Amino acid sequence: MFKRKDPQDLFGSTDFTVTNTIFEGPALSLLPSIFQDSQNRRWAVVYRGAEPALFDYADVIDCLLVEDGSIDVKAEQNKKELFEQILANPARVSRASAGVNEDMCAGVSLVIRARSAAAEQGEAQLVIPVITRPVRKTSATYKHLLQYGRDMRDTFLAMRDEAGMRAARS
Repeated sequence: MFKRKDPQDLFGSTDFTVTNTIFEGPALSLLPSIFQDSQNRRWAVVYRGAEPALFDYADVIDCLLVEDGSIDVKAEQNKKELFEQILANPARVSRASAGVNEDMCAGVSLVIRARSAAAEQGEAQLVIPVITRPVRKTSATYKHLLQYGRDMRDTFLAMRDEAGMRAARS
């Protein structure tokens, strides 16, 4: 049922050659898969059932790992505002509460900023969750997932830097 397919099949007759799978979106999720064509210095974002969006290395503006701490549960707010936040997204408030404990990480996401003609103002942002549940910062799981996020981030930064060096030599 969830048999892995050859990612090259997603690119049909295009000249994109998958040399690296940077991120494979989990089955039954809305997350895209991200592939690299190092020979042609390109990368692609593929959502299930959609055509691939192709980018050049030079399209990478920045890439960061961001720890989820967007809700300050200790901030002074009235009970009604906190209640509204809990109703709107209880899991987010729960993660933020766990993140108050300095020994815990509430979540980490990879944020990729890229130039895109299809996006408003010519810039798109893609967010890939790396850690989605509270986890102890001393655990092997945290260290493993954080390294996975760093590896993805470093791949994008290397693409950006390679494009910058090529432009400087031109």
